[in-house]
Amino acid sequence: LVWVVLFIGLATIINYRGVELTMKVNKYILGGQLIVLAWFLIACLIGISQGVEGSSVSVKPLFDGGNFSVGLIMGAISVAVLNFIGTDAITTLSEETKGGSKTIGWAMVLTILFLGLLFVTQTVVASWVWPNYATFGSLDTSIYEIALLVGGKALHWAVTLSVVVAI
Repeated sequence: LVWVVLFIGLATIINYRGVELTMKVNKYILGGQLIVLAWFLIACLIGISQGVEGSSVSVKPLFDGGNFSVGLIMGAISVAVLNFIGTDAITTLSEETKGGSKTIGWAMVLTILFLGLLFVTQTVVASWVWPNYATFGSLDTSIYEIALLVGGKALHWAVTLSVVVAI
């Protein structure tokens, strides 16, 4: 409860101070998250090179013919589309931008492509580290288990903090 109040209070103060401070803080948060992501990816690649937990590089995370289902893909796409709200943050700042709606449109497209690339990259690399997803304690916390395996407690806590700040 203390953490929730702390984060809500901090977010309120930042937003109250204005859009320029909010943009600066968001840039620092994004920078920190990209550093944690790079650390995670490097640790995973080192783990793969050392053969941790039977890890191996394959195309299976991208396409597994034995488990492929068009219905599953369509269900995943609909969930992804309905849950992606990142473009709201971009359109909120449309009055503050130079170039008007054309710039906002390109920003939304590039953001979606960039975030999609980051998501696919971290998911595929994590799948290479831990190929058998059925052995996780919980699929909801699998990324934390992988971070702990390849980077120890420091990376585990860095990933946790990065996710908490992102929310």
